[in-house]
Amino acid sequence: MAGRSTPPIHHQSIVQWILLCWLGLAIGCSLFRPTERQPQTTSPTSTHTSSHTANAYYPVFPEHLQYDTPLLPPNFYWHRLPNGLEIVVIKDSTLPIVTIELAVRNGAFTEDSSLDGLSHLYEHMFFKANKKYPSQEAFMDRVRELGIVFNGTTSKERVNYFFTLPAEFWKEGLSFMATAIQYPLFDSVEMKRENVVVAGEFQRLESNPLWFLIDRMNEYLWQEHKSRKNAIGRYEVILNATPDIMREIQHRYYYPNNSILVVAGAVNPDSVFAHAAKEFGSWQPSPFDIFTRYPIPRFPPIHHNVTFIEVHTLARVPAILMAWQGPATVEDIHSTYAADVFFEILRMRTARLQKNLVDSGYAHHLDAFYLTQRFVGPIQLRMLPHPERINQAILKLLDEVQHWADPNYITDEQIEHAKQRLIIDWKYMFEKSSELVHHFTFWWASTTPTYFTTYPDSIRAVTRKDIQAFLNRYIAGRPWVLGLLIPPALRPTIDSFHVIRDTRYAHQYRWSVNSNPAQDTVDHADALEDILFLLRINPGKTAYIVLGTQNVSDEKACVAVYQDFLERRARYFGITSKRWHITTDPNSPVFSVKLTSP
Repeated sequence: MAGRSTPPIHHQSIVQWILLCWLGLAIGCSLFRPTERQPQTTSPTSTHTSSHTANAYYPVFPEHLQYDTPLLPPNFYWHRLPNGLEIVVIKDSTLPIVTIELAVRNGAFTEDSSLDGLSHLYEHMFFKANKKYPSQEAFMDRVRELGIVFNGTTSKERVNYFFTLPAEFWKEGLSFMATAIQYPLFDSVEMKRENVVVAGEFQRLESNPLWFLIDRMNEYLWQEHKSRKNAIGRYEVILNATPDIMREIQHRYYYPNNSILVVAGAVNPDSVFAHAAKEFGSWQPSPFDIFTRYPIPRFPPIHHNVTFIEVHTLARVPAILMAWQGPATVEDIHSTYAADVFFEILRMRTARLQKNLVDSGYAHHLDAFYLTQRFVGPIQLRMLPHPERINQAILKLLDEVQHWADPNYITDEQIEHAKQRLIIDWKYMFEKSSELVHHFTFWWASTTPTYFTTYPDSIRAVTRKDIQAFLNRYIAGRPWVLGLLIPPALRPTIDSFHVIRDTRYAHQYRWSVNSNPAQDTVDHADALEDILFLLRINPGKTAYIVLGTQNVSDEKACVAVYQDFLERRARYFGITSKRWHITTDPNSPVFSVKLTSP
């Protein structure tokens, strides 16, 4: 389903979730937006790069993401305890059940490479022995006594723990949650046992070739901070974790002033607030400002287009993933509204993108979305190209992206239709309170509660001008990463004229020049495109090309062919000016090029 917040990822179904994500059935997308247009820390006209170089760290709680009392629907009740714990009660008496969820601002975004995956392991250890239930057996006995169905998820910007139980046991449920969150034991024997479970998750991921495409994409998209977008983590880090490092995570992030408690179902709000104060009131807030002591470094911008090929023996069909760095809610909430509408349009059957790629037979499936995040949301386009038309599909896709910012690329009717679809999707989030709590805490972590509850008004306010501003800032002329997953049998069919390799070559090429320069540029198109790629990643360099014309009858025609090829292909690499010089050498039979400073 498109246009929805990230669904919970159950431990047993991560691979299935990735497959569903790829096929567009359960994609984690931006959905809920606050009504008010808040001031930005950067100008709407400033470039994406400048916003990332303003300072070394993100402002975790800028003014527009702070609030005293959020705007909530009539059946939502909000309270903050003196220790900083936010409590939300969602009153729903349709069924005699209650869902209790506690969410923490933790997850991949808090992890450098040495901590990669420890938030995930902490989530696993939550449902283990604690001070009141000192063994796994005692913990599970209490689960069965209360009729609890429980789970937890780790995402990029939130870790949440939740369980559903009969309404008559809600007080016992709160007590059970309070003990588990405040007094975990981190038993070393249980940690060793849990490594088997975590290993199983990694094995299931690695049995899916799409995982390798996504993982490699993240290396280019997030660069040295890839770990801060990798929710599952690295197995070697998790395998070597100790109880002491678990306590370190607890002492960094597990405080009431960095958490929210949501209770949904057949309960009385005042009773919940009173009992929550009793159970959680003694939980001590952090004695320091968490994100001042542990600041979140900025994700470096992408400086050049990157295209890569992932060949995997488990792949059965080709797949393409294209990505950009999108808005961060700490800096540019305004653009996220427009992103929702634009990508909802791209998913429509009537969209030009769908007609030109899917309906025209270049691809079997195509989806595109933006995921709202406090710290830079990814923009991704996912396509399953026809195996026999991969090269044409890539060129067609790149050409379509070039036109996204054209004034007539989308229609007014499509804009209004997209708004209606997004608002309807939002309404369906309220259908089941046991699921609603997950969406609510997701947006609490990435933005604010108001962001969640007033989404329809925000989306109705989006204009064509807003969409154009978003595209100009984050897509048009901005560097991208494009990855192609293929089975080995298809590798010979991939034309490097269209898909360059991502290895860094020596800045020197030599080959024989044919008497037919037009054929020559086709034969060596891969190397010519490598030149453009190297120019892209070396903005201060110039390519000095020497054509050996010893065996060429018409020097001018030869130069013209090479010049025309480079000019036509330059736009795909973001080269907007002629940063190459072509000369001839009548005494040489070979072509050579050097990349040097002007």
